[in-house]
Amino acid sequence: MIRRNHSSAPGRILAAGLLTLCPPFAGSLAAGNVPAPPAGAPAVSVCRTYADPQETLYALHYVCTQQQLNTIFARAAAGGMPGWGRNGAGYARLVDGVPQPVEPVSRLLAGFWDGKTFYTDAHGGYLTNDLLPSKGGVSAIAGAVFFDDYPLDGRPCIHIAYPEADFAWVADYIRQVQPGVFLGMMLNRNTNLPVATFTLDFTGG
Repeated sequence: MIRRNHSSAPGRILAAGLLTLCPPFAGSLAAGNVPAPPAGAPAVSVCRTYADPQETLYALHYVCTQQQLNTIFARAAAGGMPGWGRNGAGYARLVDGVPQPVEPVSRLLAGFWDGKTFYTDAHGGYLTNDLLPSKGGVSAIAGAVFFDDYPLDGRPCIHIAYPEADFAWVADYIRQVQPGVFLGMMLNRNTNLPVATFTLDFTGG
């Protein structure tokens, strides 16, 4: 049986504290543009999937435009639930040019969000977000995980819903791009407009 995670008062206090401490987005990520690649990056210049999942992740992070990411997400299948205690290393960027209250989200994504840890069986379960990697890592901001239809195309995906007040206005939707690699869309639940895109890398174990 899946144990449902109910956010505790300490968890809510921790999330509120992180929002106070986290600085706002700066530079290219604030605008949602394709960020500059890191030094020593692989020779990947086309937005597509590759046999090597790390090359796929690089393309999704540093090559694909937002429209290309939208197309890849639209064509992907939901995939299976990640499993129990499975960590997906995360990378995210804000969507460009969408007017909405993104301040709580931007402050957590800007160097403080490191991925998600799932606790699911074949049908769903819950997760926590992995924060503050430079400080040894903290698990916070729990969400319910279940299969659902993506609001923008009506096709199956994995839906992540957040009960905490600071994040109840957003929801995450993920689909599997290839084994071990998921592409996600964060939407404003009030408008169904995209807030951010992100990837989850489960290839590390």
